[in-house]
Amino acid sequence: MRRRLLFLSNGPGEDSLAGRILDRLLPWPEVEVHAWCMVGEGSAYRRRAIPLVGAPNLLPGHGLSLVNPRYLWNDLRAGWITTHWRQYRTTRELRGRYDLAVAVGDVVPIAAASLAGIPFLFVGCAKSAYYGRGPGRYTRLEKYFLRRHCRMAFPRDRWTTDELAGAGVPARYVGNPMMDDLEPTGESFGLPSDTCVITLLPGSRSDTLDNLRELLEMGPAIAAACPRPAHFLVAAHDDLDASALLLQPPEGWKATAPRPEERARGVALSVAHESGLGAILVKGRFADAVLRAEVVIGLAGTANEQAIGLGRPVVAFPARGFLGEAYVRMKARYYGPAVLTAARSAEAVAGAVRRIFVEPGLRETMVQAGRERMGGPGASAAIAAEIRRGLETLESGA
Repeated sequence: MRRRLLFLSNGPGEDSLAGRILDRLLPWPEVEVHAWCMVGEGSAYRRRAIPLVGAPNLLPGHGLSLVNPRYLWNDLRAGWITTHWRQYRTTRELRGRYDLAVAVGDVVPIAAASLAGIPFLFVGCAKSAYYGRGPGRYTRLEKYFLRRHCRMAFPRDRWTTDELAGAGVPARYVGNPMMDDLEPTGESFGLPSDTCVITLLPGSRSDTLDNLRELLEMGPAIAAACPRPAHFLVAAHDDLDASALLLQPPEGWKATAPRPEERARGVALSVAHESGLGAILVKGRFADAVLRAEVVIGLAGTANEQAIGLGRPVVAFPARGFLGEAYVRMKARYYGPAVLTAARSAEAVAGAVRRIFVEPGLRETMVQAGRERMGGPGASAAIAAEIRRGLETLESGA
């Protein structure tokens, strides 16, 4: 009998992690897979031709309404109550339709799978014991849901695994799925080995282009903080429309479309500043772009975390858009010494970059803290194997 499997995730980063697990699970003829993308468009599922079910959340807050009161107000005006009522109704409609679910994210997919009455595995990519006290750590309610309904939880780090296991949650640490599929190809993007490379992470939400423009506007000040001639790499999300920079580059910059041989290396666009400073926007070469860097400047969520996991010091600052001051303050509790947080000004960001180059021992401290928090790869394959075992157990009636 063909088994039915449902993935639930609540954000573009969570969708991508689910996609990595699916890449190791499929094709599997005996299983029919659907996905409920609870926040956003679900492009990671669409690229893999996974059918989508359930009511989506396409509100302007992108699932971050509880991080910032302004986002919550905008979401309320755009239909927050109606959207979440529809999602609640979806949980009732899903009852009895699936044999197993995989919840990826935080309390939102946990609650949805629990309310739908579907036995589920949980991939905990959002919360961590490293947050300390306050938001970002698993609450008593979340632990209750996991104890009662979850077959196995896969937290993102060892410390959090120990915390959940101590609360009676079936939990196992198998690595961090955020660190999977980050093998570099060795691509250097034609940059000389002595170039001081700074990699920019503009994020993956709808404010990505605005973030990138702001980062490039800060470029000359940041380059002046480097000990050698600098060049920027931009690790762009696959969904970013790079051609928009051709039409409207930041002031002082000029964008050029890549030649065919550059496109083959992952280059989507080259940008040159009137001062002679340059930037290369790349797609599909995230690990290469990060590992080529001496410092990473990030206005991203998951990508910032992957960068510290790859052993690079990261500078973050509040974006104008979704990942603003409240979000950056929250993440700073998790990052600890792995990330330097600066004010949103070219001078402050350049000052943080300069500290990494001149302050003895700072780089080493940041690298160690980042790797400790993010762990290593291998989780996606281990979780896919657990899904197979779970469905095969159902098949055998054990």
